[in-house]
Amino acid sequence: MRRYRLSQFSTPLSTAAGAASTAAVQVYPNPAREVVTLQSTQPLDLAQVRVTNMLGRHRPATLRSATPGSVEINIAGWPAGVYLVAIGQGSGVVYHRFTKQ
Repeated sequence: MRRYRLSQFSTPLSTAAGAASTAAVQVYPNPAREVVTLQSTQPLDLAQVRVTNMLGRHRPATLRSATPGSVEINIAGWPAGVYLVAIGQGSGVVYHRFTKQ
């Protein structure tokens, strides 16, 4: 039986080479309890943010735009686990992983 362990580091992935800079988006705090903040050097569109669990199921999320480059996701009522947030930027999508405690 093989055992796998998830890294506690947020590893960004991108779907378009050079289109969306993975260093331009930060997700914090990680792990989180109530709110996760997405911080970008570019303005973020709430319609371009999507959260899924590790099974690929969409998690309806309450998003709030704090500043043009910052979005807060309310995760207070979610079960503990690992989630994936997809952020559309330009012609690409950046993925970040975060943990809900």
